Amino acid sequence: MVTEFLTSTEIIMIFASLILAFVLAKVAYFLVEKILGHIASKTATTLDDVILEKTKLPLQILFVLVGLFLSLRASLEGKFYQEFVDNGFFVVIVFTVAWFAARLMSSALRWYSNQLIKDKKDTMTGQAIPTVRKALVFVTYISAGIIILHNFGVEITPILASLGIAGLAVALALQDVLSNFFSGIIIASDKPFKVGDFVRLDSGIEGNVEEVGWRSTRIKALQGHIIIIPNLKIAQSIVSNLSPKVNSLALVQKVGVSYSSDVANVKLALLTAAKATIGKMPGTIRSEEPVVRFLDFGDSALIFSVAIKVENYDVQAAVLDELRTNMLAELRSRNIEIPFPTRTIYNVK
Repeated sequence: MVTEFLTSTEIIMIFASLILAFVLAKVAYFLVEKILGHIASKTATTLDDVILEKTKLPLQILFVLVGLFLSLRASLEGKFYQEFVDNGFFVVIVFTVAWFAARLMSSALRWYSNQLIKDKKDTMTGQAIPTVRKALVFVTYISAGIIILHNFGVEITPILASLGIAGLAVALALQDVLSNFFSGIIIASDKPFKVGDFVRLDSGIEGNVEEVGWRSTRIKALQGHIIIIPNLKIAQSIVSNLSPKVNSLALVQKVGVSYSSDVANVKLALLTAAKATIGKMPGTIRSEEPVVRFLDFGDSALIFSVAIKVENYDVQAAVLDELRTNMLAELRSRNIEIPFPTRTIYNVK
């Protein structure tokens, strides 16, 4: 006949087992901590040290819980409340494992995020990681809850279906936010530009990238103001990155002159204006000769272009300003007309 209640001897044995389990768990944790700590101290990175520090408490509690469970499991064999004890320990151990996993992922991702922002290698990813970290922690605890419900015989299929419907509703409500978030992830992975690069969008917006966030990108225009653009707009735009290291960059200015003008005289005037600009403006490449070309026959003017080589696009506004000023002065000094657009209408009878 199975004894339903504990005798005094069994109570003493249970307490002795609990004490022994606690001591053995502490010893096991001490040995693991010493071994892992020694290994971590030999590595160049601080990631393992951070993980070990953050997971120390849940790992220690997990050792103690496992030891207590094994000791009680042996002492309560055949008791009517054994199932309650087993279920209680199952719930606590599952959530402790989830806590351990959550702290492990969280500490690793937080360290990685801080390193990216500190080294300025990829601030976009560094800023997006905290959101990803919180999502992973949430999923970890939800998974632990589902495992516990499944263990107690609860049908989890309707729960998963409800979570799916709720997730769909949230996704629809936050469609713009999620679009910008995932566009930010695409920008971070594709890396079309980085902080500090000079970019130009097909919409005409241009400037230096100040910050790449999880929802928007900030661009500092040449005029000095900050333009905030949703990441979805960036992902859908044609982006010209003008910052990669090259020997030189060309600034091109077009101008139209009267059809009565002498082409050779116009070229000489534009070349003189370009050389004057190169001789005066910093950031221009003086070893590179400017190029003047007769481009096309326009509706009301002959179209020419002047190209000047510069070191980078940061100087383009000042150089183009000087170039246009010199071009206008040189053309006027030679009596070369810059015509207004004209249209001749014939009355055909």
